[in-house]
Parts: sequence; C-alpha cells; structure tokens
Amino acid sequence: MTIEGIGCRHCATRIRDALLENKAVLGAEADNEEGVVDVLFEQTRLTLDDLADVIASAADHPGRSYRVTW
Repeated sequence: MTIEGIGCRHCATRIRDALLENKAVLGAEADNEEGVVDVLFEQTRLTLDDLADVIASAADHPGRSYRVTW
C-alpha cells in the first residue's frame, strides 16, 4: 500500500507497530523513503479498508495524518 504522510523513520515505525498490534496482521514493513507499507494479513479477518483505518489512526498528533492511496 502507498501511504501519504510518512515523512521519517519514526512515522514508518509507528505505522508498522500499529498494524502489528492487530492479531490478524501476520507481518508488516513500512518504508518511509518509498512511502509504502507491505502487510501480510488474514483476509478472512481484515479488509484493506480495515488496514487503512489502522494506518490513519496511527498518527500521533492532530497536525499529522497518514492516508492510504490505492
């Protein structure tokens, strides 16, 4: 997935950690330089929209936002 708003390694780590908190996510890697996140997840338990919501909620303050682009 391509993510708008990943500006630094800390952002990438925050997004990865938020995804990995979900038990249906089996693996996640975020790359701030490329602005992408690779996620391995159980498709019977989560949808891409669910993942997008998790990513959006990972922003740590009102001035920051993450948005999945398809």
